[in-house]
Amino acid sequence: MVSFARMLIEINITKPLPDEIKVLNPNGRLFTQPVTYDWRPMYYEKCQTIGHKCAPMPNPMPPARHGGARIVIVSRTGLLSTTMQPEMQMEGQECSQRLVNASPVLNMTNFPQLSSTKRSTGGVNKRYKQKEVRKILTNKHIKLAGLIETRVRQHNAQRILQVSAPGWGHIDNYRHANNGRVWLIWDSTHFTVMTLRVEDQLIHCLVTNGDDITCRLTVIYGYNSIEQRKSLWGYLKDLVQGIDSPWLICRDFNALIYPQDRLSSNPVQYAEIRDFGECLQDLHLNEVAWRRDYYTWNNKQYGEDRVCSRLDRALGNHEWMMT
Repeated sequence: MVSFARMLIEINITKPLPDEIKVLNPNGRLFTQPVTYDWRPMYYEKCQTIGHKCAPMPNPMPPARHGGARIVIVSRTGLLSTTMQPEMQMEGQECSQRLVNASPVLNMTNFPQLSSTKRSTGGVNKRYKQKEVRKILTNKHIKLAGLIETRVRQHNAQRILQVSAPGWGHIDNYRHANNGRVWLIWDSTHFTVMTLRVEDQLIHCLVTNGDDITCRLTVIYGYNSIEQRKSLWGYLKDLVQGIDSPWLICRDFNALIYPQDRLSSNPVQYAEIRDFGECLQDLHLNEVAWRRDYYTWNNKQYGEDRVCSRLDRALGNHEWMMT
């Protein structure tokens, strides 16, 4: 009869499983021990689910006519909404149609509506996409906007901004993230923006407009994995210290709060919502009312492989909600 030691080891399924480990024996000798697995659970990073892997689409999606960055828009209507690029759906897939009634909680008269526009691929590197951003800003009278997934290299950023938002001020996070994951742009004739903190997943600033508006604004673009987002929750817990003025935190957290935030054949696991939920409780943040589509992202798959999630939202502190 062969006897051997058994150990129960907890591992992070969101990271690659090791094929070998280093072991230090009682004699102080370090050796490499190969690791074999009777079973490797499937984990699909994009969908953030265990036991699920998206199959290739049977037919490619037609290219969207409007490509480019995802945009956080500021206008003047006092409601939060999202305007999504239409996606192809299979019959019976209603994930993009669930709506939430809005209430006029954004009642700082001149600070306003945020909406997100999701695009397909390519960021804003193409000239026609830059002109498209400029057209949106002009037609909707937008004076402050956050852009994510621009996919613009740092040496091209200033040139592209001169086409998309000529003369506007801007903040980016190239020093902290490849290709500047977050941009904040504003019309300097309407707003004054002071940078307070920049990290790989956020830009945090003070926004003023004469005597009408003084608030903190944080534009978020969270990483895809649970482990990588832990630093984001830490950043927010640092930022809340000493804030006693209105504070709005918005955009793509890449995280879920409620089980119903993902429509999929795989239910939401507690581990997926725990960190975000605890952060909201610790920071005493409230979700700002949202209008239009409840689910703000889908994986463009079909049938049982289709996943729809609510990754975009806006949060406000007590001062923001009561102003």
